[in-house]
Amino acid sequence: MSPEEILQPITSDALQNFLSTCKGSDLLAFKLTNGDILLGGIPRGGGIRGDTVNIAFNMPDGKHYGLAQYIKIEITSIASVSVVPLSEASIPTLSEGEWELEFLQPSADKKVRLPVHNFPNPLASIIHNHNMPIVESHGFTASHLIEESLSQDGISEQGIHFDKDFLMYADWEFFQTQTKGETSIAASPFPGLVQVEHVLKSSNEEQVVMRLRNSLTSRISKFVPPFGDYRLLEGVLLVPEPLQDEEIEGETSYLYRIATSQGDHYPILVKAKKLKYPRSFLDRVSSQLTFYGEMASIPVSISGYKYERSMLVRAIAYLAPG
Repeated sequence: MSPEEILQPITSDALQNFLSTCKGSDLLAFKLTNGDILLGGIPRGGGIRGDTVNIAFNMPDGKHYGLAQYIKIEITSIASVSVVPLSEASIPTLSEGEWELEFLQPSADKKVRLPVHNFPNPLASIIHNHNMPIVESHGFTASHLIEESLSQDGISEQGIHFDKDFLMYADWEFFQTQTKGETSIAASPFPGLVQVEHVLKSSNEEQVVMRLRNSLTSRISKFVPPFGDYRLLEGVLLVPEPLQDEEIEGETSYLYRIATSQGDHYPILVKAKKLKYPRSFLDRVSSQLTFYGEMASIPVSISGYKYERSMLVRAIAYLAPG
């Protein structure tokens, strides 16, 4: 132990046991072996990684989402860790009317807390300004975390269940020639004027869901191109850790798996920009979904399994029974 180390380091098991009881919204105080204290939270997918632990806290501008500070600390540098007892009034939460609440169903007496790396000011700047001199003096690895996920505190232990038709994903470039709305121009009864008449039809989303439902019922995909191996699959979505991505058709795509009720598994590629759902919530969706796409000769390895073909997904939807 060097002269600067005055406290015994915590064991990896003890640290893991403690962190397993913490939420992303818990502000933690990491006491280092020399007596310094770092403040931060455990980001989703973070925590212990080998001989280090990852913590995160917001940038001093206190933006809701965007960049956050990501710090890697050797476990041997940590003496103890505890939860900072913030008062209920000072704990940052989602405000009424914010769009994220659309995806959550918090109880009337429970607010949805923000993860530490989304804390607003003044907490964000206080924590950042306190931590960075300590990070630099110890030479800890510092990087930026691009925060795109929401707090999962509002999700029940049973996961997320849908109760009505919901189009979670659609490759609009693929469907655009088959789900267009129509606009017609009719002559006006008054000379020199043009009457523009919008023909009211189902929205693009409603049309895709309707076609998926009809195709699932008949098992005949009448709206698909006359080429390619297109399929409809029903199952639950499996999200690997860590997430894998690749560029497909000029866009970043994520690699997931489908597990069907028959016990079959299929790898799928989903374009990131086409998702109409928080990416960080996908692994909490418990409802059975309908997937439509083209099976292509794209060999992949995911979660320890190898596949010769993958599905390029064109649509994902929950189709309510009935």
